Amino acid sequence: MEKSIDRDGKSYGTTTAKDLELDDVNTSRIAPKYQGTEEDKVHMKTLGRKQETQRVFTFVTMIGFGSTLIVTWETLLTNSFSIITNGGTAGLFWGFLIVFGGFLFVYASIAELSSMVGEAPASPTQPGEASGQYHRVSEHAPPWAQRHLSYITGWLCIAGWQGGVTGIGMLVATIIQGLIILNNPNYVPQGWHGTLMTIGIVLFCVLFNTYGARRLPLVEGALAVLHLGGAFIIIVILWYVTATFSRKIVRR
Repeated sequence: MEKSIDRDGKSYGTTTAKDLELDDVNTSRIAPKYQGTEEDKVHMKTLGRKQETQRVFTFVTMIGFGSTLIVTWETLLTNSFSIITNGGTAGLFWGFLIVFGGFLFVYASIAELSSMVGEAPASPTQPGEASGQYHRVSEHAPPWAQRHLSYITGWLCIAGWQGGVTGIGMLVATIIQGLIILNNPNYVPQGWHGTLMTIGIVLFCVLFNTYGARRLPLVEGALAVLHLGGAFIIIVILWYVTATFSRKIVRR
């Protein structure tokens, strides 16, 4: 795939990775099979970056990773009671469409920022770091505000990560408690049960991401299958239940 390369202020026209001086890639400590595609190498060279981590995710596993982040129908099921009591089915339907349309603007903005990065000079942040949002802020903010805005954004990201991981862990713990209550009528739920399970779930996630990171693509691929297949199953079940309930109402 041809790209327009602008490196060190000089235009190189349309070229491919084979036409570039990719010395920093070829001498990288990363094994060739983990260096990504030729287009990945072009992007890294264009942005003045040196690859520091292994590219182990494929297109399918990236879909799985995205599915674990957005958890659309999974979250809907866990929050169905509050949704039904606050707006009902009409609120659920229109709210789903509004959120879908709103996120299209979010993705369009991210795509625009990504296209701008390819034309911008090298960022003052260190190459190769997984900086996320604060890297974006530093990349596009005015020079006089880069340091302050990226610093604030970085700490907000950390707070969001900590709160998000804890909240998701607590959600999983309450689901486990619900399954225990459903299958064991003698079980008496206690508040500290949920807290203890939350600690265990978060600890498991930390250990797996620390020592089992190489298995993440396999896990994310499996989650992609479960996410798409589960959505189909849930739709069929809800469709059947709704149709059955509607027929009972009509008969009455």
